[in-house]
Amino acid sequence: MAIGSTRCKCCGNSIISQAVSLLSSYLFKGHCINRLEIRMDTRNTASERVAIKCGFEKEGVSRSANYVNGQHVDMNIYSLLRSEWQSLA
Repeated sequence: MAIGSTRCKCCGNSIISQAVSLLSSYLFKGHCINRLEIRMDTRNTASERVAIKCGFEKEGVSRSANYVNGQHVDMNIYSLLRSEWQSLA
């Protein structure tokens, strides 16, 4: 599953953080999932802040993993394990 977001000047990242937290809870509570992953362009600091705020841990950088506007870009990889999510509650 992939979910994207765009910048919203009226509400900032708080609504995206809430959406990520709600989706994480829904998936961990209702499905047999042990790991969630978020990937974002390394230049996308807003998405990185959302991942951190929601308890995701940085795993590393996938180099030249995406092709955007005619150039290869690096992607940050963040994950949240079920056990980590349970300790957030």
